[in-house]
Amino acid sequence: MEFYNDKKTVTANEINKFCYCPYQWYYERLYGTKELRRLANERNEALGLTDRTQSNFEQGLEYHSRAKFRGGAGRIIIVFLLILLAVFCFLKVRGIV
Repeated sequence: MEFYNDKKTVTANEINKFCYCPYQWYYERLYGTKELRRLANERNEALGLTDRTQSNFEQGLEYHSRAKFRGGAGRIIIVFLLILLAVFCFLKVRGIV
């Protein structure tokens, strides 16, 4: 059997993958990441499934675009915290704190 990645050394990342899931390490070493993604996409298309990773990513983007500080209250809190940090730094430099 010929591996996609048949090098003799193992990286720390590969050790981490092996500890998490030996099968993941083995199949990435056997087929390579690109081929595994292609096979997964073929399977998903045949079964009519959507790519959960991509859909989770898109959901995260939507959530964070809605959750940004849009109103004045968020900006006021940020400005207050920055002023508080500046005062603390000033007092620290003066040796008061």
